[in-house]
Amino acid sequence: MFSTNTREIRYKSLTLGLLLTLTILIRLPILIEPLGGDQAGFGYIAKGILEGKVPYKDMYSLTGYGVFFTFALFFKLFGMTMVSVHIGHLLVSIMTVILIFYLTHYLYGSKA
Repeated sequence: MFSTNTREIRYKSLTLGLLLTLTILIRLPILIEPLGGDQAGFGYIAKGILEGKVPYKDMYSLTGYGVFFTFALFFKLFGMTMVSVHIGHLLVSIMTVILIFYLTHYLYGSKA
């Protein structure tokens, strides 16, 4: 039969695959939705950053600047569209699931 190690690897792979599939299925419908009010503002400032404007000098928002540079990165990588923000969020969601999965197994071992 299978050794415990092989079984554990198969179980972990199956679990991670299932979690990633669920994450993608949950986030997929969002790809066709327009940006919300806050996201549109973040996108406007991100576009300004890509045009060389300085946040809080040329454009202002009460939000911390990290989100603007994240949106600017998504625009740079995937183009200046609403879908690019949603694709970026999908990728961040996938990376978060993978990180939490491996962190949980590192901290709690096979008990997790």
